Amino acid sequence: MKAASGGVARRLLPITRSGVLSGATVAFREPETVPGPGLPPQGYRLEISPDVVRLAAADPAGAFYGAQTLGQLRRLCGGGLTPGWIEDWPDLATRGVLLDVSRARVPTIATLEALVDRLASFKVNHLELYFEHTFAYAGHEEVWTGTDPFTAPELAALDRYCAARHVELTANQATLGHLERWLAHPRYLPLAAAPQGWTSPEGRRLPPGTLDPANPASRSLVEDLLDQLVPCFTSRRVHVGLDEPWELLGRREDEWASYLDWLRGLDVLQGKELLVWGDVPAGRPELISGLPDGVTVTEWGYEADHPFTAHAGALARAGMPFWCCPGTSTWNSVTGRLHNALDNCAAAAEAARELGAQGYLVTDWGDGASQQPQAFVEVPLALGAALGWCVEANSKLDIAGALSAQVFEDDTGASGTAVVGLANAYRAFGAPMRNASALARLLWRPEEAIAAPPFEDAGVPAVERAAEQIAAAAAEIPRARPTRADARLVIDELSYGADLLSWCCLDARARLDGNGTPGGIAPARRRELGRQVAELAERHAGCYLARNRPGPLDESLGPLRTLAQIYGA
Repeated sequence: MKAASGGVARRLLPITRSGVLSGATVAFREPETVPGPGLPPQGYRLEISPDVVRLAAADPAGAFYGAQTLGQLRRLCGGGLTPGWIEDWPDLATRGVLLDVSRARVPTIATLEALVDRLASFKVNHLELYFEHTFAYAGHEEVWTGTDPFTAPELAALDRYCAARHVELTANQATLGHLERWLAHPRYLPLAAAPQGWTSPEGRRLPPGTLDPANPASRSLVEDLLDQLVPCFTSRRVHVGLDEPWELLGRREDEWASYLDWLRGLDVLQGKELLVWGDVPAGRPELISGLPDGVTVTEWGYEADHPFTAHAGALARAGMPFWCCPGTSTWNSVTGRLHNALDNCAAAAEAARELGAQGYLVTDWGDGASQQPQAFVEVPLALGAALGWCVEANSKLDIAGALSAQVFEDDTGASGTAVVGLANAYRAFGAPMRNASALARLLWRPEEAIAAPPFEDAGVPAVERAAEQIAAAAAEIPRARPTRADARLVIDELSYGADLLSWCCLDARARLDGNGTPGGIAPARRRELGRQVAELAERHAGCYLARNRPGPLDESLGPLRTLAQIYGA
């Protein structure tokens, strides 16, 4: 079937699978909802005429999604509707989003509820909150004190809010790796697989981050955490992580598998589908074949060239349930790497559809102290959701137009144009990197010389190209007229992102005029850069506190404050 035709259809998000819309406008009418026998699960059919609007739905979810499409059409038609018909259903049963709510970011409940409303309008039906330490675990106060953690009543209320919008809220708790914040405390350090720390493949000395899965005390801790967290959710699923257990490399091959077997047997997880990340079993047929029943592998990869087809194909051939999990590419970047994110999401969605995945999960992480403003995060979340709904139809999306109309509710189109330009500025800069933008990398690695790897291609012409693209995108922001409830904050976030990237260009040019390091910049110029980045830190705090709880703010401000100190502000 062809995607819905007509100019207005190209600005729906997602674009619907099939249909014809006339482009004329008729008065809005509340739909007459009827059963839709023969439609696939979650499917719906809309028939719009001047006299009647009929919504046939396969099930309650289909009725909800049909209503969301009507709402988008009404917005595009200035309060009316356009005659025609639409028939639509998803490629994949589960289409999810993961939010990192642990690393330098604990959103307010109001922020999460507003985001759930927008995600549901894009037909997302699964939301995971990724926890390391930001739940108020009884008996473990020293780990979460000062983080403004989530409480059990808050999560239970959010669970109900999500369910009313056909969104399954699911816990995602790190249970093996990524537990640095626990192991930093003397009480928990003996549970580490490498209490003295470890050396990364790049030669960096890092603190312990992985539990020793063979230690009974480690297992007791994890059982306690899951006993407290899991009952806050009504979801039939629990994500237990198990990714990147770096300190276990070179140890017994069966440690990971035996630990998963133990988790599968926990009382609190009985009757639950257990989700685990796919990096450890990837390329290891013996691990895949030995996975216990009731486990689903979430195959993740965040670059455009990630081999979803190869990795997911191995799982499919083994009869193992799996999801494909791309990323937003917003972390370590400020405004994102949108081109990479779209290619990454499309590859994941195509592999998921072709290989029979049970789900698809777009992930947003807090690496780099969560520097990305939410306005930039929502862009790949929305576009990724569209690709997960119907990858064929949404590969032809009018990106800037759909973002303006449906994400920012801006009839001028300027919001979408600005955000796309800013989110792709990393490409103008060049010096491609994995998992980060070279344009923004020096925010976190100010000691690196810009003339050294990975910056060989980032000479003056590259800086000027990036600066020109950023300036052109920023020039659109004053024209933007978003009408959503947080419109003023959206403008502040777009402006802040543009100004921080502009500062990165100024910093790069100043370094190139010297020896590539902050120390090589003329003192007066260096102090002015320091003053500017200190002002940007204040703006970051304002945007941050409008969306998030104050506890982790100092952590999020860390990179900008360090730069201000280095530059003498």
